[in-house]
Amino acid sequence: MRRIRITTVLITVLVTLALPASALAVGRLQWTLTPKNLGQPLGATPYTLGNDTGGTLRYGNRVFGVDLVWGGGPLQWELRHSSPTNVTDHRTIPATESVALYNRSTRRYLASGFQRFGVDLVWVTTPRYQWKVYEGQDVSGNVRVKLYNTIRSAYLIYGRQTFGPNLTFSAGPYTTPPPNQPSP
Repeated sequence: MRRIRITTVLITVLVTLALPASALAVGRLQWTLTPKNLGQPLGATPYTLGNDTGGTLRYGNRVFGVDLVWGGGPLQWELRHSSPTNVTDHRTIPATESVALYNRSTRRYLASGFQRFGVDLVWVTTPRYQWKVYEGQDVSGNVRVKLYNTIRSAYLIYGRQTFGPNLTFSAGPYTTPPPNQPSP
């Protein structure tokens, strides 16, 4: 009887240890930019930033963490090239170019920075060209976008937080798959 209990406990522990690896294996291609365009996003073009799990990410007041909330809203986000001041650059953003992530509602840029609660993101008034964006297809064939922060060397993804917006960083090298191939 005791031997069965020990065996059951050991199996339970092993299964519990194995589950997080598969349960936490979240695809990094989990964002959508609306309105959609064919291929890479365009610079200085208003978009909504959506996530299948969280909804639409937008600026909003928050007691703890960076002022981001989930919910509908106007086209708040722009990806900005490193261009001369007062130049609106609508060129396509290559997957290899670092851009600044601008929010039209708060008129500030989202950047990596220390945050006591939640994900380490802050609002800044000057552009920080630390984001890379890659549009591709997930394994289901849906068009999605990866948001990669070059300072953190990590992808911004949906992730549960006790305080602050449900966002987290998933560390890993920035990759773009060959054309017409699904991305992890």
